[in-house]
Amino acid sequence: MDHLKAVSTYHTTGNRGKIAGMMCAVTQNIVLYEDLFRTPSCIRWLDCTNKQAGPAPGKEAIQTRNENIYDMCCIQNESKLLLVTVDPEPSGKKAINAYNLDSGKLQWTLSGKLGKMKSKMCPRSICTDNFEKLYVLDENNNCIVVISLDGKYIDSILNGDEVISDADWIRWTNGNQLVVHHSDIQDIQYISLFQFVKDIKTTLSK
Repeated sequence: MDHLKAVSTYHTTGNRGKIAGMMCAVTQNIVLYEDLFRTPSCIRWLDCTNKQAGPAPGKEAIQTRNENIYDMCCIQNESKLLLVTVDPEPSGKKAINAYNLDSGKLQWTLSGKLGKMKSKMCPRSICTDNFEKLYVLDENNNCIVVISLDGKYIDSILNGDEVISDADWIRWTNGNQLVVHHSDIQDIQYISLFQFVKDIKTTLSK
């Protein structure tokens, strides 16, 4: 049985309380984390090379549009590496924002009513698959919204599924599985797997 061993600890707070928010991996040794100590918050780089965690040299913090990110992931779009976040707008509504990790500039924003949706999208969690698509857990429409890496709506799947209506977050596996964390009316926690039995790249092509 494999065991995990702590090899390094990096204090993101400077002894001023918890300030690290959402995190995601960029490469094998680089991690992004939300710095909540700053107002507004920003995204910082963490280098974990050689078993030592610390600020990534030469990497500037990315200023996000809003505070308190709900979820985020990194994607490769052609030659650009993008950070995609789910965060609240000043109006209180949630939106999906994509930032260029090289320049730190906002690339695109997606929000509102998409496709044949009955209500405006309210994203809660986001992940990316192996076929250059993003999946967004939509609380308002009880579905998974599929969008392209350039922010275009493609389709919605698992519409009205009981699992999706109580879901908290979603993740994608290398085995073409969508992992959904959800809870029931008694707040009992579950994890469900949805296996795509067909070529999802072909099935979702429009």
